[in-house]
Amino acid sequence: MLQPPRLTVWSSIEELESLKALLYEHADGNDGRPRALEIIRAWSARGRLPHAIESTAHLTECFLHDTPRQSELMVRMGYATAICRFVNGLLDPAQKSRFAVSMYNLAQEQGLPASFVDVRHAATHEALPSIGVLRTTASRALDWLWVHYWDRIDASGGVEDGIGENIGKPVDQAQISRVQALLDRWGALKKGAQGRPREATRRKMENEEAGICTALAGIFKESAGNGLFLEILVHEHLLVMEESGSMMSIYKTTNAWKPLIQHLDAQIEEFATDLLNIVLEALQEVEDSEANGRDDFAETESEYTYQWLEFLISLLIKGQLAAASATLLDDIVSRCILSQNLWCLRLAEYAISQSSVLETKYSQACTAAKKQLANSNGPQRNPDVPATERADPHCSKPDKNTDTDVDMDKELEDFEAKLRSLQAQREQWAVRKALDVSVRGSGTTALTAASQDASTVAPSGSRAARFRRAEGSWVPKPMGIA
Repeated sequence: MLQPPRLTVWSSIEELESLKALLYEHADGNDGRPRALEIIRAWSARGRLPHAIESTAHLTECFLHDTPRQSELMVRMGYATAICRFVNGLLDPAQKSRFAVSMYNLAQEQGLPASFVDVRHAATHEALPSIGVLRTTASRALDWLWVHYWDRIDASGGVEDGIGENIGKPVDQAQISRVQALLDRWGALKKGAQGRPREATRRKMENEEAGICTALAGIFKESAGNGLFLEILVHEHLLVMEESGSMMSIYKTTNAWKPLIQHLDAQIEEFATDLLNIVLEALQEVEDSEANGRDDFAETESEYTYQWLEFLISLLIKGQLAAASATLLDDIVSRCILSQNLWCLRLAEYAISQSSVLETKYSQACTAAKKQLANSNGPQRNPDVPATERADPHCSKPDKNTDTDVDMDKELEDFEAKLRSLQAQREQWAVRKALDVSVRGSGTTALTAASQDASTVAPSGSRAARFRRAEGSWVPKPMGIA
C-alpha cells in the first residue's frame, strides 16, 4: 500500500544528508556548524521542524557560545534550557495515559538514560548543575540524537516520526480498574490478617493472596502500561500513610506489601528498577514541595518515602529481589549524589554504608556533594534530626560552629589595615602636591625648604596638607553593612 505524501521543510534527502554532515562531521579547521544553524533557521521559516533537528540546533548553538568571553552563568543557563527542551519535547508527547506516568518510565521506554531526567529535574527545581555536568550531558544528548535520528536517515526522507513511537499499546480502562481492585483487595487482606487467625482462615487467605499475585503478574505481562500500574501501586497504596501519621506504620506497611513486590519482581522484567525509580522520584518531588512550604506534613512524607527506599535497597543488597543489584545500586547512588537533595544524599549514605564496593566508589563523591549543597544553599535542615529538636532559625542562641564569626572578624581587621595604608598614601600624595605648588611659586629656595619640611612630616603621617583624620570613635564596617 502506498504511503501518503508528507510535507517536509527540506526539498530532498540530499539536503538533509548535507545538514547532518555540517552538524557532526566538523574539524577544527573546517567547522560547518554555523552554516548548519543558518540552514535550520531558514527551514524553521518554512514550517515546523522535527524535535530531533530542533534539539540538535539548540545544543549545537550552546557549544558554539561556550567561550571564555561569555559569562559562565549565561552559558550554564543556555545548556540547561537546551537540555530541558530536549527531554521535555521527547517525553511529553508520550504522556498519553489518564494518570501521569513517571518521567523515568517514559525515558526508559524511549531508551533515554535516566541521568538526562535527573539533570532536567535539577535544572528545573534545584540548584543549577555545574558547567561540567551540563557540558557532558549536552554532549551525550547530541550522541543520543545521532544514534536515534541522524544515523537512521535513509531514502525515505528522514525519521522524524521514529522518535517517540516506542510507547506501547494504550492501557485499557478495564485493566486499570481491575488492577486497582486487586491492589485494594490485597491491602484489605493484609489489614485483616493482623493477629492469629485460625488455620483454615490462614490457608484461605494465602490462596487468595497467591491468586492476586498471579492475576497482577499476568496483567503486567500482557500490557505495555507497567509504568501506569506502578504509579497506582506506589502513590495509591505504598506511599499512603495511615491517618495517625505515625512512622511506626511504615514497618507494618513494608511487611504487608513485601510478598507481592517479591512475586512481581520474580515474574516481571525490570520490575524492581521501575519501582525504585518511581519512589525515588517521589522523594525528590516531596523535597521540592517541602523546600517551598516547609510544613511538618511534607517532612513526615519525606521521612515515610525515604523509609520505603531504604527498605527496598535493603532487599536489593540482601539478594531478595531478582534485579541485578550491583548495576541498580550504582545507578541509584550516582543519581542521589547528582540530585543535590538532602534526603537523597542520606539515602546514598545508607547504601554506601551497606556495601564496601559502593563505599570505595562513592564515599568521597557523597561527602563532596553534601559540602557543596551546604555551601550553595546555606543552613539546611538535617533530615537525621527530628523536627522537634531542630533550632528555631529566628532564635538568637549562638551556634557551636563559630567559623563564620571568626572569618568576619579577620575580614574587618584586614579592611582596617588597608584603610590605614590608604590614608598614609593620601597624606604623602598631598604633601607631594603641596611641594609642586611651592616650586612653581617660589623657585628653588622654596623647594629646598619644602623638601626639608616634607622630610619631617611625610614619614610620621601625623599632619597632612589637605587630609586630616577625624577625631573620635570610629568603627570600620565592610561595604553593604548599614
